[in-house]
Amino acid sequence: SFDSAIADFSQVLQRRPNDSSTRLQRGCAHCIRGWVLMDRGEDGQPSLELAEKDFTRLLETNPKDAETLWWRGQLYFTRSEWRAALQDFEKSVDIQPNRRPVIQSHIDECRKRLGE
Repeated sequence: SFDSAIADFSQVLQRRPNDSSTRLQRGCAHCIRGWVLMDRGEDGQPSLELAEKDFTRLLETNPKDAETLWWRGQLYFTRSEWRAALQDFEKSVDIQPNRRPVIQSHIDECRKRLGE
């Protein structure tokens, strides 16, 4: 379950707070848990907020982490935060151009929603 995975990741982070791989995995687990809850008609926002904290902390120490930028962009996209999503998606593609085919439809949708 997501809860047990998140608990395991949190335990590791208590011992190794700078373990970026574990922090990313915990952020992803929070994010996916939030989406699952939302799909069920439940409140997924608390999980998404925890995911955002993990992703943002990672980006504070490594602002060129294309994968974390993509995940946080997805989170913003889900919350209809178009400008923030677009910025993260574009940064991710700038860092790793090979991501463009996967991300371009999201970039286009953000620009459409922003009237660009």
